Amino acid sequence: MQRQLKYLLGALIAILFLGSATWFWSLGAAASEAVPAIRVEATKARVEVKTADASEWKEVQTAQELNIGDAVRTDAAGQAQIRWGDRGVTRLDAQSQATIEMLPDEATGITGAAIHFCLNAGRAWSRVLKLFGPQSSFEVKTNDVVATVRGTAFGLVQTASGTDAAVTESVVSIAPLIGGSGMLLKEGKFGSFDATGTLQLLRDLNDSDAWANENHRLDQLFDAQLQQEILERFKQRHLPAPEWLTALSEQAHLAMLSGDARQRLAAAYMLRHLAFAVLANQPNRAHLPSYLGLLKRGLGRELVLDDIRNAMFYLRQPSLFQRSSALWAALTSFRTLLLGVDPQSAAYAKALEIDDRIDDLILPVTPQVQPPETAAQLLADIQGLSGSFSASGDGASGLMDKFAALDERLGGGAENPTQATSSESATTGTPEFPPQVPPAATQPPPHLTALPNIETGQNSPGLTVPPPATSGVTAPAVSACAYQQIKLSASPASGIKVGDAVALTLSGTCQNGTSEDLTSQAAFSSDTAEDGRMVENVFTPAKAGDLVLRATLSLDGKTQTASTVIKVENAARKLLRLDLSAVGTTTLTTGQSMPLHANAVYSDDTTADVTYLCRWSTSDAKLAAVIQQKMQSLSGVGEVTATCTYVEDDVTVFGNLIFNIVLDPQLKPSLSPTYSPTYNQYFLN
Repeated sequence: MQRQLKYLLGALIAILFLGSATWFWSLGAAASEAVPAIRVEATKARVEVKTADASEWKEVQTAQELNIGDAVRTDAAGQAQIRWGDRGVTRLDAQSQATIEMLPDEATGITGAAIHFCLNAGRAWSRVLKLFGPQSSFEVKTNDVVATVRGTAFGLVQTASGTDAAVTESVVSIAPLIGGSGMLLKEGKFGSFDATGTLQLLRDLNDSDAWANENHRLDQLFDAQLQQEILERFKQRHLPAPEWLTALSEQAHLAMLSGDARQRLAAAYMLRHLAFAVLANQPNRAHLPSYLGLLKRGLGRELVLDDIRNAMFYLRQPSLFQRSSALWAALTSFRTLLLGVDPQSAAYAKALEIDDRIDDLILPVTPQVQPPETAAQLLADIQGLSGSFSASGDGASGLMDKFAALDERLGGGAENPTQATSSESATTGTPEFPPQVPPAATQPPPHLTALPNIETGQNSPGLTVPPPATSGVTAPAVSACAYQQIKLSASPASGIKVGDAVALTLSGTCQNGTSEDLTSQAAFSSDTAEDGRMVENVFTPAKAGDLVLRATLSLDGKTQTASTVIKVENAARKLLRLDLSAVGTTTLTTGQSMPLHANAVYSDDTTADVTYLCRWSTSDAKLAAVIQQKMQSLSGVGEVTATCTYVEDDVTVFGNLIFNIVLDPQLKPSLSPTYSPTYNQYFLN
């Protein structure tokens, strides 16, 4: 008996030991994480994709992965967004088209990732996270310009006369597509470029720029969504074990590997402990540095750098105002260490540090993790960094672009050579640009304050502001003040129908904050004569759609323009009736089915397919039933009516279609019926 107890106790100890050893060893296992795909998502129908190897467009139902050469387009009601994995998002508005020209692959990772696409038509807004290498790039081309960013939020509109651009975060480099020198467009600015890529108008964004304001709001929603995705990803890496024990198991696994396999596993461990650090809001430097030495080059380094960027992006959300400065400093040092494989990358890492400090200084949603700095201090650091580095070879232009962008964010750059001076405007007729006064470094940019409450997904007016028209403008008058801003308003502002009269009002805001009515001194116009009739300041639309109206003001020898967009609908139409038809015969044999079609007819002679919006029924459930928009004959013979009930705007209409059910001569019924619970009746078998 005692011997049996000893054997039992020994077996129990062995089982516990093996179980503990297995559990300990399992702590070192690291599951691979799927890299978020680059994909297009249809946010409003209709969205279509034509792949590089296809000749036809196919509709996107929900989402579809994209590759180089693929094209995306939206119809008059469609909207799409392209998710660049974790790198950002591009939103395509209605009647837009874009073609993918370059995408990153596994080999390029984060430091060499290049995303290029061409905006063939319409407008696109992009929110791009910061790039982590001098050879990485994000470019958008139109027919006229190429916009290059290194982490920003901006929109481009392909117009009939050129390209319009707006920037709500950081800096965008915009250059002519063919030849010529470019310029930097900073946050809070709007620029209009002609067909040669030459700047024609430069001004501040304001509350009337509905498209830019709406997309800034959507960018905030995207940021919150991405931050939540990152948080959930970090939570999935959590293990129910002390971190020191997990690290010990990891070291045991690493000791048994070498080469690429060891480096990949070290990268996986680094990702795990980065998640631990972020979730605990502590640097956890005890284990992280031991893995960094294995990740100087290769895919593992790219994966960890990508995760460091995600961690720092997550920590910038407003709810983390009390984030650990030690954790932020640790992440910054890890990033610098992993990037510093060559002098260019090391300099780029220092530039990223300065960029973060600028964010801490000017972005209203960024917590202060260090004592506030002045713009002068940061500007001196930028100039010292760019002056001490002589760039050459691959990535040199990307590095110098980063230096220039940092300088521009703080307003330290030289005057843009493409800006026209007052004397040039007077002699050549080129519109004079508003004075460029950078916002105080301690205040948020003006475009980030007092945003209108625009509903997500609203198809808001665009930001197209062409050069001022000169025809029909009276002799220049003299004003009592210098107008900081002019604004064009329409009344009514909504619910406008074709044929309605719309009164336009132009107001100007003086430097002292007072507002003046400038309606009587302005000339008003629309895009084309087909849009409607303009009599002084009263516009009568002749067609439905988003119509652009403009006001041109000439005062003190200066010309300024303002625009607004009115959404015009067709005159109210009434739902008259419902026409039903069968896609084939209305005589059915037993068991046969026939597709149905329902068409709504309106008072303006328009129609709409409402087949899938009907509530279908039949006059005799024993003879037939409507199943998935098909008339399905069941059993028996006779006449049966299919009815569609359709409701729109509290108006209900009915449509009827009579079918004749005949016996299939091939059917040989017996006297034993079989009950079908599906259709609540008997079938003969």
